Amino acid sequence: MRLGINVNREVSAIKSAINKGREIIFFDLETTGLSCYKDRILSFSALKAKKQQGVLKESDRFNVFINPLLPIPPAASRINGITDEFISQFEDEKAVVPVISDWLGEVPIIVGYNSKSFDEPFINEAYARVLNRKFEYSYHVDVYHMAKQMMLLKSYKLIDVCRELGTDIGINFHKSMDDVIATFRCFTLLLDMYEDVPVQSDLREVGITDASYWEGPAHWLRRIYVKTRPYYKVYYDIYRKEWICDDERVDLSSIRENVLRLYEADDEKELLRILKNV
Repeated sequence: MRLGINVNREVSAIKSAINKGREIIFFDLETTGLSCYKDRILSFSALKAKKQQGVLKESDRFNVFINPLLPIPPAASRINGITDEFISQFEDEKAVVPVISDWLGEVPIIVGYNSKSFDEPFINEAYARVLNRKFEYSYHVDVYHMAKQMMLLKSYKLIDVCRELGTDIGINFHKSMDDVIATFRCFTLLLDMYEDVPVQSDLREVGITDASYWEGPAHWLRRIYVKTRPYYKVYYDIYRKEWICDDERVDLSSIRENVLRLYEADDEKELLRILKNV
């Protein structure tokens, strides 16, 4: 699930989730190449973090290698150090992806680096091949976009952002678990930079009166429309799994939370089932 919102709103939502004690998952992949359709995941690394005594602390760690069942291009091996010989001892995605899905849980809050354009599409394709479904999450914050908003640098590669922030000590970049740790470190420092930014002050919270399911003329046009007070055109795009409003000043994360609460639904899937039976 995605919210059609900018970086400030994403950070606002995840800060709220952290303060409520929600678990945050930081993740990274190594792959055989750049195409999520032709290439395959070689390793998946992640850590869970939760606010403890006022500080976001690591609570669990997960690391797994995946046999792609195809030759690894030499260029990829030079970057990530993973060779055909090494990867051959591990299971393929049919065995590993369900394990990853179980560890991530239902609609997690995820954080990565350049992950919206790279890692997420790879996971989506793996889920589609193995589980016959999309990878769904509550929020996805990309630290790359946070760095671009808060820092003035010539390069926004993870290694350069870490060096600028002083979070590169002991990190072996392009090893997926190390990149996860680096992303976690950068996120915590960058998040503090938003303390004095009026993240939510420019967002409009609106009242929710009702919601309804709209079949649409095609399956990719199915939507859940939300009636608001005052009126805004707000809906959940079922095909794209995205909340949309005709006014970017409206707090979509608040609308989502209030609609789910109104219908006593845990997520959009359950909301859809409820509205179909209304």
